Amino acid sequence: MESAGVHILQLIVTIILARLLTPDDYGLMAIVLVVITFLGLFVNSGIASYLVYMKDIKKQDFFTALVINVVLSALLVVMLFLISDTIAVYYSAPLLSILIKAMAIILPFNAISSIYNAYAMKMSLFKTLFFRNVIALPTSGIIALALAFTGWGVWALVFYQISYRLLLSFFIVATIKIKIDGEWRFERKVVLPMLRYGGFTFLSSFVAYISDSLSDLMIGKRFHSEQLGYYNRGFTFPSVFMSVVNEVLAGALFPAFASYTSDISSLKTKCRKTLRILYFSIFPLLFGLIACAKPLVLVLLSDKWTNTIPVIQSCCLLFCFIPILQTMSQIYLALGLVRIRTFGEVLKLIVTVAALFFFIDYGIIAVVFARILVNFILFIFTVVISKRKMDYGFIEVIKDAVKPLLLSAVMLGCIYPLIYIPVPNVIILPMQVIFGFTMYVITARILKIKEIEEIKSMLYSKIKNR
Repeated sequence: MESAGVHILQLIVTIILARLLTPDDYGLMAIVLVVITFLGLFVNSGIASYLVYMKDIKKQDFFTALVINVVLSALLVVMLFLISDTIAVYYSAPLLSILIKAMAIILPFNAISSIYNAYAMKMSLFKTLFFRNVIALPTSGIIALALAFTGWGVWALVFYQISYRLLLSFFIVATIKIKIDGEWRFERKVVLPMLRYGGFTFLSSFVAYISDSLSDLMIGKRFHSEQLGYYNRGFTFPSVFMSVVNEVLAGALFPAFASYTSDISSLKTKCRKTLRILYFSIFPLLFGLIACAKPLVLVLLSDKWTNTIPVIQSCCLLFCFIPILQTMSQIYLALGLVRIRTFGEVLKLIVTVAALFFFIDYGIIAVVFARILVNFILFIFTVVISKRKMDYGFIEVIKDAVKPLLLSAVMLGCIYPLIYIPVPNVIILPMQVIFGFTMYVITARILKIKEIEEIKSMLYSKIKNR
């Protein structure tokens, strides 16, 4: 609920902002976010993940991680001020310099909240995380919308990010009480193992982020920022689903998987169950989005964003590989196999550079298909490793995915032609959603796909316990 609520609220805010702002504004902001998020990896991954990985954390472990993160964030702020002008010159966009400097303020707050967030995940305090976002997101959204309505342009996006991060940090520190044994002191003896584990985790996240952001950087340099705006907005809709999956896997299932590391057979069973539920939930959303992309964009964003339609559709194919890639990534972390995870990300970076080198001249859609090729190669690598570590090979992987994949493809074939009905898009869109959802669920029940019963049982159990 926390993860889905965040991304749905963010999607609503960005839809309204997209109607008020221009693709060029979003293109500039995309470059700023790549830079800020890249440096934020130093404080958002690595050290924080070690707290989740540890079997029994003490107050001194928490405090040590907090101090290291705050010091790192201060150094990163200084670095940003030094390199912001160079970045602006590289992209021939003078405004980038001041935008990057303004956004630098979020790094120290991210450093603090990431450690508290790791503690919350370790202790399964998801209700607290949910309520902090319920307050922070709408508040920052109102600020951004007010600025956009009054003509602040790209600064509306900047203050949206800044206010959101500041509010998140304030609420998480104010609401989460550290209830663990130990003393509030800096513990030198945990620094080395913390940095060793965190270093490999950071390196993996670092390489992964470079791979994922390389297309943004290259499009921003190769084409006009307006094209980057189309590309960035095209990723927004399918990435909402995948961001929820990633955060649930990292926040809830990473600690859960870690409890089964001594029993590989049970870990494999939990892994397959997780993937089957993810496939059953995600595939119809992605295939449905392919069918609904045109009326969705025209109704929600207006016709000035028409160029994002093919980007959305091709990105849905890209994200079909994410469930298994992210699930296995969390299992590697749970097993302490951070070197394998890092090797996989290095392989991804090498293949991404090669693919973009050949595809970048053919436009932004070709860039998306380059990334689809990269994910397919990573899928093969991941299954080979999972076969060795958990005896989970290609046959079982295909068996777990094939039914929801075929059902989703049939649903796509049935609802896509509805866009040619001569009625307004505002009518076509709900028709596609209702017909597609009804058809998928009814067909799944007829074929007795057990995942629908498992999801129904879990929801019923939660409601009953309430």
